[in-house]
Amino acid sequence: MNKSLKNGTSVKNTSNVLLDLNFEDLIINSPLILFFINSLGLIDQVSAGWLDTFGYDREDVIGKPLTGFLSKPKEVLHLETILELQMDTKKGIPLDLEVHTQPLFGPTLRGAGYIVHLVDITEKKKLATQLKDAELLFNLIQQSSLDGFWDWNIETNEEYLSPRFKEMFGYLDHEMENSIEAWQKIIFTDDLEKSFIAFDEHVNQGKPYCVTLRYRHKNGSTVHVLCRGTVVRDKTGKPVRMIGSHTDITDLKNTEHQLERAKEDLINFQRLASHDFQEPIKTQLLFIDMLTQNLIHLGQTNVLKDLNKIKDAALDVQRLSNNINHYLRLNAAPEMTQISLEDCIQRAKNNLRALFEKQEGHLVLNPLPTLVASSEQLTLLFECLFENALKFRSSENPEIHIEAKVIDKRRLLIQVKDNGKGIDKKDLEKIFLPMKRLYKDDETMGAGMGLAVAKKIVEIHGGEIVANSEIDKGTTIFITLLRGENHDFARTS
Repeated sequence: MNKSLKNGTSVKNTSNVLLDLNFEDLIINSPLILFFINSLGLIDQVSAGWLDTFGYDREDVIGKPLTGFLSKPKEVLHLETILELQMDTKKGIPLDLEVHTQPLFGPTLRGAGYIVHLVDITEKKKLATQLKDAELLFNLIQQSSLDGFWDWNIETNEEYLSPRFKEMFGYLDHEMENSIEAWQKIIFTDDLEKSFIAFDEHVNQGKPYCVTLRYRHKNGSTVHVLCRGTVVRDKTGKPVRMIGSHTDITDLKNTEHQLERAKEDLINFQRLASHDFQEPIKTQLLFIDMLTQNLIHLGQTNVLKDLNKIKDAALDVQRLSNNINHYLRLNAAPEMTQISLEDCIQRAKNNLRALFEKQEGHLVLNPLPTLVASSEQLTLLFECLFENALKFRSSENPEIHIEAKVIDKRRLLIQVKDNGKGIDKKDLEKIFLPMKRLYKDDETMGAGMGLAVAKKIVEIHGGEIVANSEIDKGTTIFITLLRGENHDFARTS
C-alpha cells in the first residue's frame, strides 16, 4: 500500500475507496464545507459548500496541497491533532474554521487519507472577541464608576450587586451577598415602600424609574442614593429583568440641607429686621401726617412740598423692606389653581389705589383668559409692574395697557405697556436684577427690587419675562406663562 502511494497512485486508490463507499456524488453536491485529503496532503475532492465558501473553481483545488490554502502556510499539517485552523478565500479573506477529521477506510485499503468537515466560526470568534472586550470594558467601567450597578432577574428573584454598590454602604464585596434581602436590610423602611411604588409605576404606567432613597451605612450614618433603573421585557411584554444604578448623592443632600437652613436663617433674620425696621418708619409717617395737618391749620403751607418728599422717602424705604421680604419668602412651589388673570390685576390695582390716585394713573384692559397659577403670586407680580410704571412716569398721566394672547396649547403671552420715561436699551438686561436702580434723580424714588420680585415669580411659574423700551417712549413688559397644570417649576433659592 505504501509503495503504491509513493508511486503517485493515491488519487486513484482514494477514488476507488470513494466508489466503494458511494460517497463522491454526495460530497460533490453537499452544502457543507467538506473535502478529502490523501496521505500526501493533496486535496482529492471538495464539496459545493467548500467551493462556495472559498470562491475557487474545482480545477483550482483538486490535486493541490492543503497547506497552500492556509492563511499561514505550513510544510507539515497533522490533521489528527488540529481543532481549528485559518484558511484564506480566493479574495484573500481569512476565515476561522473548526476542524472535524475522520480517517478514510476502504474494504481493501486502510489509511488512504481523511475526510474533513470544516465549520466556519469566523463570526463566532468575532463575537467572542467583542464579548470579551465588552466584558473587560464593563468591568473597567464598574471599577472606575462612582455608581453602583445592580441586575435583578425578576423570574428567579436573584440579584447581582456590583462591588461599588456594596462599597457605597461600607461593605467589601464578600461582606454583602448578592441578593434582594441584602439591600432591603439596610434601606430605610419608608423608602423601601417608596421604591416599590416607583417600580409599580415604572412597570405598569411607563414612568421613569428614578427615586431618591436612604440607606444605613455600615458605620451607622445615612447614605442618600439616586436610584435609576429600567425594566427588560420578553416578547409577550412580561417583565423578566431589571437593571439599574445607584448614585451616591449624600454630599449633595447635605449641601441642600445646609442651604435650606441658611435660607431659613436669612428669612427669620429679615423678618425680625423688617419688623424692627418698619416700626420707626410707621412712627415717622404718623408724625409727618400730624405735622402736615398742623401746618395746614396754621397756614404755613410753604414747607409742605419738603414734607411730602420726606414722606415719599419713608414710603420708599418701607416698600424696599416689603419687597425684600417678598423676594426672600416667595414659595418655589406655590399652590396652583384655575384663576382669572383679570381678577389678579384688579386686586393689584386696588392694593395700589392710593398710588394710582396720586399719580392719576389709568389702567386699560383687553379681554383676558384664565390660567392655572398662584393667585397670590400673580397679584404681587402685577403690583410690582404697576408700581414701576406709576413711579417712573413721564410728564403725561400714566397709562397702562394690558393684553394677553395664546401662543399655543401650553403658553400664554401677556403684554404690559406703559407711557413712562422709558429705559435705555443698554440697560434693559439690568432692570430685573435685585437692588438695581437706573434713575439716580431725587424726583424718582425706587429701591430696585420690584422687577426682581416680578422676575422670580415668573420663573417660579415656568415662564419668562423680558422688556422692550426706549427713552421717552415708554416700556413694554413681555411675560410668557404656562397655561395648564403641568408646570415645570424653576426651583429658585
